[in-house]
Formats: sequence, structure tokens, C-alpha cells
Amino acid sequence: MDKLKKNIPVAKILLVGEGQVGKSSILRRFTDNDFIKQVPTIGIDNKTKMVKVDKTEIKLVIWDTAGQEKYRSITSGFYKNAMGILLVFDLTFEESFDNIRNWLRYIRTHAPEDVYKVLIGNKCDLEDERVIEKAKIEELAQEVGLNYFEVSAKTNINVQEAFIYVAKKIKEKCFKEGEEDGMKMKETLTDSGVAANIKVTRDSVRPRNKENQNQSCSC
Repeated sequence: MDKLKKNIPVAKILLVGEGQVGKSSILRRFTDNDFIKQVPTIGIDNKTKMVKVDKTEIKLVIWDTAGQEKYRSITSGFYKNAMGILLVFDLTFEESFDNIRNWLRYIRTHAPEDVYKVLIGNKCDLEDERVIEKAKIEELAQEVGLNYFEVSAKTNINVQEAFIYVAKKIKEKCFKEGEEDGMKMKETLTDSGVAANIKVTRDSVRPRNKENQNQSCSC
């Protein structure tokens, strides 16, 4: 019970991208270590998972957003206070990759300027069906300043690694060990494990630079 009552760092992470690219499957693989081919997300869904980064325990609250245009008005509000975003496309679906720049513009409009972003190419297990060359992806990733992971929710390739990498970057930026002040986001858990009293503090604002480089925390 004492463990549930203590204040723990909370990181809000979003999965975004076109519909049918496997965002829900990636989330389920990470949180439940399971794979089920799912129907499209309607609006938004979320799961949580505790992870340990170095010596810091962090609760990841991961929001799975619907990719269809008709749900954008519903999901846009969830970008507020996001600390990490996994921008997902399907390696077997070229249009999902072609729309990456559109998604980045949408993120810039609705998410904090300093949110940490990574590019995720899903379904790397379907090599025979792949239509997007790795060199083309790496060129785009370098152009927009994002790190890139090729993953497979189905065969559990690089899913854990991608989330832990993002969690580590969030920890470095927002949850410094021994830091009493500064910008933090904490969550108090009740005995039933229900989240309550999310507290956001901002003591200072530091200059912001380019994508993911030396950025202040948005929490």
C-alpha cells in the first residue's frame, strides 16, 4: 500500500500516425507482451506501465490515438502536456510514410514545442511486403532530426527498446535524480491504484532549440 501512495514520476506518451499502421498492437505488445490483430481505435485509448530507467522508477501513461481524420478533433486535446511521442508508420504502406511531414506539422500545432519525438517503422517482420527503403527513411529522419526504430509488434522486435529509449530521454530532461525543484510531473495513487492529483509545476522557462536537442521539460 505504501508503494501505491507515494509520489512517482509520470511520463505522458502518445502513439500517433495513420490508421491501421499498428499503433494499438505496439502498445499491447509493450504493456502486455501480447499480440492480437485489433480493430481501429475509436477516438483514443490508453494503458500504463511502470519502467525503471537507471535507478528511477517511472510510470508511463501511453495514449493510443486514432489515425483517422474524423477523430482529430477528439484526439488533439490529448497532445497537451505530452512528454514523448512515437510517430508510427507502416513499412508495407507507403502512404503512411508519405504523411509523416503532415503529422509533424500537426504535432507542432498541438503538442508542446519541446516534446521528445521518435520515428517508428512498424511491421519490419514483413520483409517481402516492404515498400519503403531504409535509406529513404533514414534520410527523412535525419532531415527532421528524429531518431528512428524499426519494430515489429507481431514478433516483438525493438518494441521494448523504443519505449525505454523515449523514457530515458524524458528522464534526462524532466526527472533528474535528487532534484527537489524544477519542472516535474507527479501522480499520487490511491489504495485502489486509481490516478489522482496530477500536479504540474514550472519554476523557470529555458530557451528552446531544435528538435529534441537541449530542450526544457514540457511537463
